[in-house]
Amino acid sequence: MIDTFFDRTYNEEFNKIPLAFRFSAGTKKIFLSLIAIWVVIDIFLGSINANNYGLTKVMDGRGLAIRTDFSSWTVFIIANCILVLILTWAVIGTAFERIAFKRASKLDRLHKDWMHERTQREIRCIKYDVLANATCRCPKCGLPTANGEYLCTLCRSEQE
Repeated sequence: MIDTFFDRTYNEEFNKIPLAFRFSAGTKKIFLSLIAIWVVIDIFLGSINANNYGLTKVMDGRGLAIRTDFSSWTVFIIANCILVLILTWAVIGTAFERIAFKRASKLDRLHKDWMHERTQREIRCIKYDVLANATCRCPKCGLPTANGEYLCTLCRSEQE
């Protein structure tokens, strides 16, 4: 059960994020499985590139091996471009979550300030009605206080 204002606003902001970029438990599993598949493919393609000497030629009789077929490098580059897309997806999802968190934090702070101001206003109205005949006022907040009180009920400052 959601019991705080921040949790409610964060869930509202989180639900505004496009579905593809919401990183719930299922989406995190998909992300990790895509990374694992990429690692396996990348290691496989890297080992093909490292051990493939059948397509090298000796030029000028000096024994310098030069690759003449770059098709496996093309597949390797494509696999790394796919990794970039996967990581970009994760970065965009994280950015959306941070924006939702910042908005929820800002709304929570505004709500707390509004509640504090409303409470102070209500206390001042109640105290003013009850203590309308009081001649003493708190030097810090101006709230009327009864004679003999040593502590203001609103701002908790000591009276003279």
